[in-house]
Amino acid sequence: MRTPLGERIDLVGRRPLWFSLSAALIIVGLFFWGTRGLNKGIDFTGGTLLKYETIDHPIVGPGAQDKGDLASAYGRIRTIVQDEGIGKYTVRVGRDGRFVHIRTSAQTDEEAEKQLDAVGGAMEEAFGTTLTKTRDIVGPVIGRELGLNAIKALILGLVLILIFVSWRYEFRFAVAAIIALAHDVLILVGVFAITQREIDSSFVPVLLTVVGYSINDTIVILDRIRENVRLYRREPFDAVVNASLWQTMARSINTTLTTLFTLIMLYFFGGATINDFAFGLIVGITCGAYSSIFVASPVVVAWREFSDRRQAAAAAAFSPRVSPAPARQRPPPAAPEAGAAADMPVGSQASAGTSAQPAGSGTAPAQKRKKKRKGASRTRRRRF
Repeated sequence: MRTPLGERIDLVGRRPLWFSLSAALIIVGLFFWGTRGLNKGIDFTGGTLLKYETIDHPIVGPGAQDKGDLASAYGRIRTIVQDEGIGKYTVRVGRDGRFVHIRTSAQTDEEAEKQLDAVGGAMEEAFGTTLTKTRDIVGPVIGRELGLNAIKALILGLVLILIFVSWRYEFRFAVAAIIALAHDVLILVGVFAITQREIDSSFVPVLLTVVGYSINDTIVILDRIRENVRLYRREPFDAVVNASLWQTMARSINTTLTTLFTLIMLYFFGGATINDFAFGLIVGITCGAYSSIFVASPVVVAWREFSDRRQAAAAAAFSPRVSPAPARQRPPPAAPEAGAAADMPVGSQASAGTSAQPAGSGTAPAQKRKKKRKGASRTRRRRF
C-alpha cells in the first residue's frame, strides 16, 4: 500500500484472511467443547476436602526432620496422592508446615473415608510425623455459584469497557474492542476443551487477566488510529488504519514477548500447581496480541466501509430526481423599423454600413475611419 503515510504491507486489506482464521479456531474449539466438554475441576464439580494437621513437628521448615522446603513437600504429597489412585485433586500446604488440605473428587462417604486414611497414613510415614485427620464433603452447589460469579464478573467487565471506550473514543471503537475480547475468551476456552486441561478456580483470574491485557493493547492501537485520522484527513481511512497498525507494531510485539518469556519460564519451572494457570495466560495473551492487530482494527475498517456504502445508497434512493432545465435562448435582434431607417442621415447610414463590414484587406485605413466617425458625430449633433 503506497500512501503519504508510507509503504507497508496492507494488513487491513487482508482482513478476510484474518477473520477466516479466527472463525476456524473458534469453530474447532466450540466443536470440542460441545462434544467432549470441559474438564472441570473439583472447585466446579464438588468432592471431598481432606484436612491434615501435624501434632508434634511440621512437615516443612526448621522443625522438620528432613529439613525439606515447601516445593519438595508439594512434590512428595502429590506423589502420595497419585500412588493412591486419586485422579483429580488439589493440594495446599500451610506456610508453617502445620496443615495440609487435599481436595479430591470423592462423592460418597465410604470413598472419602478410604482416601482419608490411606493418604494420611502414607504422609505420616513419609514425613515422620503424626497427623489429625478430618474431612468435609463439598457439594457442586459451590461450584455452580463460582461459575455464575465468574460469568457475572466477565460480563460486567465487558459492559464497563464498552461504556468507557464509547465515552473516551467512539462507539464503533468500543464494539470492535468487545468483539476482540470475546474472540480471546472463546479461543482460550476452546483450547482448554481441546487439550482437556483441568479448569478450576484459577481459571477465573486467567480470564480476567487476559481481558485486561488484551484491552490495553487494543486501546493503544485505537488511540493511534484516532490521532492519525486527525492528522491525515484527506487519506483513505483504511490506509490510515494500516499505517497506525505498523506504527504500533513494535510496541505490541515487544510487550507481548517480554510477558511471554516470563510466563514460559513459569510454565516449565513453576511446578504442577500453577502449570495450568501459566498455560492459560500464555494462550490468552498470545490471542490478545493477535486480536488487537488482526481483529479489532479490521472490524473498525469494515464497519466504516459498511456505513459509507449504506449512506451512499440512502442518499441515492431518497435524492429528488430533477429534470435538467432547458437552455435559455437569446431572442433574435429586432429588425430596425422602416421609419427610423428613413430618418437616419445619409452620413450616418454610410458610417453604419462602414462599421458593419468586417476588417480585411479591402477596408479603408484607420485614419480615414476615424475621420468618418468624427464627421458622423458632427452630423448627429447638427441633426438633433
